[in-house]
Amino acid sequence: MWRGAGLAAPILLASCSSHPTPPPPPPAPAPPPFYVEGGAGSERGNFLSVQDGEKTGPGGVHCVIYVWDRPLTEKTALRLRSESCEDPKHPGLYFANELERVVIPVTSSTLFQGGD
Repeated sequence: MWRGAGLAAPILLASCSSHPTPPPPPPAPAPPPFYVEGGAGSERGNFLSVQDGEKTGPGGVHCVIYVWDRPLTEKTALRLRSESCEDPKHPGLYFANELERVVIPVTSSTLFQGGD
């Protein structure tokens, strides 16, 4: 009789032991560039992008600077400034990189130039 109890005790104790807490889930990835109000690209409306300059990027690649304005309020707009730089391994293929976001007066925006 004690023999059966001796075998049952370790099994019962093992089943009562605490299980390690699972690790927390990884943080959500940062949204890709050019997200406005949780939407990508033209999801929140199509607005004109205007070339704002050119420069030589890392490794001597060609980069084109663009601004995209989106209305915020009656008097302000959000200006997204980005660069598109040529991939040195694939001429003709460009990669976009968001440079900045600034709030500007709507009268200084490209919104009066129309949309696409």
